[in-house]
Amino acid sequence: MNLIVDIGNSFTKIAIFSKYQLLDFQIVDDIDKDKIVEIKTQFSGLKNVIFSSTKNFDTQIITSVFSTVYELNSQTSLPIKNLYKTPDSLGYDRIAASVGANFLFPKRNILIICLGTALTFNIIDEKAEFLGGNISLGLQLRFKALNYFTQKLPLISQEPLEKLYGETTKEAIILGVQNGIIFEIEGTIKQILTNFNKLKVILTGGDANFFSPQIDFPNIIEPYLTLIGLNRILEFQNEKFL
Repeated sequence: MNLIVDIGNSFTKIAIFSKYQLLDFQIVDDIDKDKIVEIKTQFSGLKNVIFSSTKNFDTQIITSVFSTVYELNSQTSLPIKNLYKTPDSLGYDRIAASVGANFLFPKRNILIICLGTALTFNIIDEKAEFLGGNISLGLQLRFKALNYFTQKLPLISQEPLEKLYGETTKEAIILGVQNGIIFEIEGTIKQILTNFNKLKVILTGGDANFFSPQIDFPNIIEPYLTLIGLNRILEFQNEKFL
């Protein structure tokens, strides 16, 4: 069994895989050695670990408990070809999600849209080549930016609103932010379709369920995409020694 640890800025995602089957998933605010020991005790068959972190992390929290531990970084061997010109600056969540997408849908042109703190677009082609993507502000950051950088605009939260235009300031902010994201997604899909046929669109991230039905293009939601990708990368490390 494999232990997958995805350490983000706000919380940590933990998953247990048996080969490629997801057995367990949990989200914690923070992770420490006691949590790792607890997981090892609960799942006695755990042998291999991979972790990815977007912030400074004491690796001994994991390496003191498990002997075989991989950290996803720019030097990690991947089952896809990374054509990004600045691999050292590439977010590990972006590359892991792309590996996950390629694993789920091999030999397909795929656009991965992550609707989280940031709104990211990543492209992996039918030759399993990661080409790059775009990064912009996510839903909550847009709401917070309007409030923080102005004196009178209130802080608003997401809300389903099917109107052409806002008739109050609250509605104007909601429609401006949410429709702006929808238009950005649909515009990006339209542009990419001019270069890639039979495009598969995968949504992931905390706001994927909110936006998926509003996007005028077939798409699927995969909430565990990054974890699936990390697990695939871990299995790939094991395959190299067979």
